Amino acid sequence: MLFFLHGMTATNTTFSSSYATNKQLYTQLKQALRLGLGQQVFVAVCDHLSLLHQMASSLETELGSEDLLSTDGADTIDRVGAGDRSGEEEITTRKQVSSKLVTLHLELTDPNPIAQMCRWKSENAGSPLAFQILGVEKLTRQPAGIQWSFLNYLREAESKLIEFELSVLLWVSSPWLCCIQQSAPEFWRLHRGIFKFVGDPSPVYDQALSGQHSPGIHKSESERERVISSVEQPKGERVAQTEPIDGSPSGLVYSQEYLQSCLKRAYIYRDRISKGNGTVPLLNEAIEAYKEVVEQLDEWEMLLESNSALPKGLDAVNIYNDLGTFHWMLFQQTRKSLHQGGQALANLEMSIICYQTGLMKVKPNSDGYIYVRVLKNLGAAYTDLGTIRDPVENLQQSITVYEEAINYLKLVKDQGRLCDSQGLDYRAIQNNLGTAYWTRAQHIEPVVNLKAAIAAYGEALRGYSENKEPQHYAMIQANLGTAYWNLAQHQPSKRWLQKAIYSYRKALKYRTSKADPVACATTENNLGTACWHLAMYQEEPEERSKSLNEAIAAYEKTLTLAQQLSPTQLTFDTLATHNNLGLAYYRLATDQALCPRCEQRVSHLEKALHHHLMAGSYEAIPEEGSATALESERHRLAFNHLVRTLRALYQESGPLGQNQALSKIPGHLLPEIWRYLS
Repeated sequence: MLFFLHGMTATNTTFSSSYATNKQLYTQLKQALRLGLGQQVFVAVCDHLSLLHQMASSLETELGSEDLLSTDGADTIDRVGAGDRSGEEEITTRKQVSSKLVTLHLELTDPNPIAQMCRWKSENAGSPLAFQILGVEKLTRQPAGIQWSFLNYLREAESKLIEFELSVLLWVSSPWLCCIQQSAPEFWRLHRGIFKFVGDPSPVYDQALSGQHSPGIHKSESERERVISSVEQPKGERVAQTEPIDGSPSGLVYSQEYLQSCLKRAYIYRDRISKGNGTVPLLNEAIEAYKEVVEQLDEWEMLLESNSALPKGLDAVNIYNDLGTFHWMLFQQTRKSLHQGGQALANLEMSIICYQTGLMKVKPNSDGYIYVRVLKNLGAAYTDLGTIRDPVENLQQSITVYEEAINYLKLVKDQGRLCDSQGLDYRAIQNNLGTAYWTRAQHIEPVVNLKAAIAAYGEALRGYSENKEPQHYAMIQANLGTAYWNLAQHQPSKRWLQKAIYSYRKALKYRTSKADPVACATTENNLGTACWHLAMYQEEPEERSKSLNEAIAAYEKTLTLAQQLSPTQLTFDTLATHNNLGLAYYRLATDQALCPRCEQRVSHLEKALHHHLMAGSYEAIPEEGSATALESERHRLAFNHLVRTLRALYQESGPLGQNQALSKIPGHLLPEIWRYLS
């Protein structure tokens, strides 16, 4: 029975609205597995991780309990995704004879599903109906070397699956489906059915080098750059008091005087904040002062027929823009405080409302500058909102707003009315547009959105003078490099990595250790990762050696700079950088084509050992009763690399060399290490 069900892709459609489709697919998949035909490979695609695990669990329960449980007309898929788990306990707690469907979670350190199935068969009696493999989507967070090893295992699967008289079900996400189709065609030819379930993509947030066991990249480049940072501070001249308006209703004379008083107080706060004093108490006071102005403004607009009769210097658009910016700044100040999370979000939402209100009062033909400014600020606020909830929708809103501003500026330029300040806005908005696309790529359609980000960054670059504005130019080059690196993760290509490396190097031309040590360290770290990944693509030993040595040089410069900086200044994890550097040395040492001399290999392995020790921070002996040094993921991963490096040292220099290496290991780790070496 063949099931080729193409055309049903995981889009931004909720599971509940696609319930019937998913239920039908689930039933077909269960029937295909139930047939028990040997050597059958099925691929199930689902981007909603919770739904994926629910369906996998239901398959295991149903197919594993059919020997004892008769069907009662109710399909277990009724529980999957429907939100009602009543009755599940009754089904899953009954005694089962044997599991006809065996679930295996892919081992991320050595992602070889065939080997895992072989181990299970050797350790367990009986033969299952089928294996289902989970956890492929987690490979997205692993280095290119681990990802490519998984694909290599799939390429070799054909010859090894012959001995299996059972079916295999591989669960993947949409990006990995495309990757397998393109990079493991030998495995793809084996599949006999593909089941694409519909559901909201589950956002997988990359933790910037937070204990990853392999080279990672700080994808956000720097919080002060990759997150939109160009929301303008409130600006404007103080407004002098004016005389009552001739012909205006007499009742407004007092209101005008009171309004002028409110304005004066509000602008005092604005001036203090614009000079850098944006504390939470001051922002709250400024917001209250502006609210009084808004109340008075609403009264004037209701009583007067036109804004031309408003007091001189009172600009409703600027008032709402300032108020929106104060709320945005307050959001930035409180967003990391857990107990203020709800209030922080409320401030962000209020900033959006204020910007939108200001836009409704703009006359683009006469207020072009403020129109673009408010659009830019609104786009930034939507981008921030997209990092908190409904990312796809809110980031699309941000993109729409930025594109509106860009189209307006292009129109002004065509009319010959583009001033210098608007030219600056155009470049900044293109950069922000690129970042919005980049962020959206983390959630949906990565290739499409990343290419759009690259186009926007490229357009922004064309507006900057490399010599006159070196830091802005370097910032966008660094952003461009990060976008190319991300694209290479979804569309594996040596070309994208080469472009990323080129952009990082262009950025480092101006991001020197003297000009901007923090940005220099971050960019060097990203350059090291890009070079490390490029080496995985290169077949020629000379090219591979060059890339690995460039990665090592970049990581070492990163760590040198990091020692001169405060940890609070850094936007990446130096312990992960140590681990990445250790991996680069290990790769160089274990590639015979790159390092033919034994003493060179030993030297590289000793350096790898040193950096893996630094990555695990094993120097301190855990206190009695505390968690051991091996319980955290970061320590465990660094520990695995320690063991692997010690084994390599034994192969190169025998027991003497290994014992010399062991003498460098903290004593409290030795018993655990001997367990793995013996």
